[in-house]
Amino acid sequence: RGGCYRGLVTLKDWLEQDGRTQAWIVRHTGTSRSVVHDWVHGRKIPTPDKQAMIELLSGGAVGPADWALARHLKAAAR
Repeated sequence: RGGCYRGLVTLKDWLEQDGRTQAWIVRHTGTSRSVVHDWVHGRKIPTPDKQAMIELLSGGAVGPADWALARHLKAAAR
């Protein structure tokens, strides 16, 4: 499972904590379900414009540092 890492929040964690669903992100970002699923499970990193949208939608809970960590963890997993 994901989890908070030194105060950083994954998209998956924020969705769970805020009671939101992947479908909610799909509706509010105009992104396909499969792409949002990949974001939530760390398979893909959103483009900078989608990262900015998610930061706004999450009230800043999921921001640039969270995506930097996601990129680092994804690279380390290879």
